[in-house]
Amino acid sequence: MPRQVDYYFSFQSPWAYIGHRAFRDLVSAYDLKVNHKPVVLVDLFSETGGLPLMKRHPVRQRYRMVELQRWRDKRGLKFHLQPANWPFNARLADGVVIAAIEAGLDPDRYLRRAFAAVWEDQLNLADPATIAKLADEIRAARQAIGGALGLGGNQRGL
Repeated sequence: MPRQVDYYFSFQSPWAYIGHRAFRDLVSAYDLKVNHKPVVLVDLFSETGGLPLMKRHPVRQRYRMVELQRWRDKRGLKFHLQPANWPFNARLADGVVIAAIEAGLDPDRYLRRAFAAVWEDQLNLADPATIAKLADEIRAARQAIGGALGLGGNQRGL
């Protein structure tokens, strides 16, 4: 039985986006089973005494930008530090992850695409049409890969 790891994340967090690929590399290297746990940051901050970004002192906000730039460079990523549609209500995007899990699907393809949608493409994950477009992209890619491998579109992953 593979070891398990609980993965708490938010699509609103640039830190979750920055760390996602490295996390998935560890999951693969150690054959871990991932329990995906989307987190609503506003709720988490209010329960733990943290402050949303806009309520933090300006010095902390500036330092956050310096650290984001540093980690963006360190990881070799290209993303927007202040995406056009951020912050946003992530409950719809989180709901897709939860629905995939309940259907027995691995939501990682969706997570990778959704993180990129926010931080690279500046799309709005609170928009149902955007979520539908992401799902269609993933479905088309899965079907193309499955067809090339002779599997059809029935791979177990979103």
